[in-house]
Amino acid sequence: MDFQYSKYSVKVTVLMSVYNGEKYLEEAVDSILNQTFTDFE
Repeated sequence: MDFQYSKYSVKVTVLMSVYNGEKYLEEAVDSILNQTFTDFE
């Protein structure tokens, strides 16, 4: 499989492990979604 890389083909993966943090989870996800960088998975 051939991949063509450019400075515009970068994706960022966001991982969040949560243990007993339900009250902070919505705020944390909203914070990620409100970033100016949007090319994440």
